Amino acid sequence: MNVAYVRVSTAEQNEARQVEALRSHNIDKWFTEKISGKNTHRPQLQAMLDFVREGDTVYIHDFSRLARGTKDLLELVEQLQAKGVHLISNKEHLDTSTPTGKLMLTMIAAINEFERANTLERQRHLGNADIKTDVVFLQVAHHAACGVQPKGAAAAQQNGVDDLRRRRGLEQLALPRGRATAAHIQTHGRTVFPQQEHRAASARPGVFGLADL
Repeated sequence: MNVAYVRVSTAEQNEARQVEALRSHNIDKWFTEKISGKNTHRPQLQAMLDFVREGDTVYIHDFSRLARGTKDLLELVEQLQAKGVHLISNKEHLDTSTPTGKLMLTMIAAINEFERANTLERQRHLGNADIKTDVVFLQVAHHAACGVQPKGAAAAQQNGVDDLRRRRGLEQLALPRGRATAAHIQTHGRTVFPQQEHRAASARPGVFGLADL
């Protein structure tokens, strides 16, 4: 049996173009809905998945009608294949019943896995770099607020304050000496200290840790 799945995102959109493009495939059963494709929780999509049987072929106008993301697309194709159902997409000229179609799916899956791995790796590196930069910035801010002249490793951190400010968009930030408030620093787009005023007098000169926040 030839089954068609047609989707548009809103009630104002017209599905006629998709229907016309699929008529040539002698469709026996139509599943049409007007709903966002942001996920697979769609009534007619689920009804179509329940309806199809081994040997059926599902026709779509293009991949975006079935799924907006590669991950969802691959999962839906796997569900169809598990039931012995083929998928044909007009626009991409993909037919999962052919060797070429299977190869295209394999490539799509590989690209999706590659992009996912790269994204996770970027998040991991950026997260570590961001945490390190935040700690250094807070240490420099603490010394400036307390009027402490940094020495040793702290001096090296102080030398990089201009770069830190540039990276954080705080080039114009002039930290007050003796006492700094969150309100002062928030006006420059970043909160360095808690909402209560930071009591510099109670801090030990040259010593700074997360407990001081």
